[in-house]
Amino acid sequence: MTGLSHLKEALSRHLSKEKTVFVGESAGCHGLSLGIPGRLLRLPLSEEGIVGVAAGVALTGQQVIVELRDPAGLGRAFSALHDAAGVVDRAEGFSLSLVILVPAGERSPRVPAGVRLYAAAAPRDAGDLLEQALAAPGIAVLLLSSDALNGDIGSSASGSGAMIRQSGSACTVLAWGPGVAAAEEAAATFAEGTVEILDLRMLAPLDRAAVGRSVQQTGRVVTVSGGRTLVTAVQEAFLYLESPPVDVPAQASAIAAAIRSSIDY
Repeated sequence: MTGLSHLKEALSRHLSKEKTVFVGESAGCHGLSLGIPGRLLRLPLSEEGIVGVAAGVALTGQQVIVELRDPAGLGRAFSALHDAAGVVDRAEGFSLSLVILVPAGERSPRVPAGVRLYAAAAPRDAGDLLEQALAAPGIAVLLLSSDALNGDIGSSASGSGAMIRQSGSACTVLAWGPGVAAAEEAAATFAEGTVEILDLRMLAPLDRAAVGRSVQQTGRVVTVSGGRTLVTAVQEAFLYLESPPVDVPAQASAIAAAIRSSIDY
């Protein structure tokens, strides 16, 4: 079973419930909801409009799952997402359930305060992180990498929080989504036990404790398309660092060069 099949199974279970609605410009005709019965709401292609309508439906007490087809669509929907997060923040005791599925891009997207941001890198995570996102009230975004959707779940593990995909003692690589596969490719060029790969799985809020433990152990850190994760790594393990932290794109060659530079510093 692929990650996509696992995700569609999870979607099917939730769309069989009376109060779950799937919203998107491709709802029912192609994309993730193709072939899945349930309450499907197809809207014209306008990410801000889709998220705005979905938030309005969620405000009526429905559980809403949104599909955005373009990684950049989340940025175009930022205002609507910000407004929805503001309603939840201001309405004490109010519960809202809204999960947005979007392909992972090259960089971690910006989300408003209070919005949870998940990133599926391993195939099993595609469905399991959706379940986690739906289990907690509020607004969540789930980034789906092509590796997560196309890989075989039999070769992957899941759980909650950040996960160590490979243990090592000389350098920590903090990665998410498509960066995890690139980090694994880079790590394969070093001796076994050299590189530790921490799949963050949740970018907001970040698992600061897991980041701190790994970086304190290795004394070196490379972040892959990291942004704020680089800041957290420094904050959590500054006194333990033996070389400057480095942020690189999700390319195996760039990651390998950064690891080597950190170790030889």
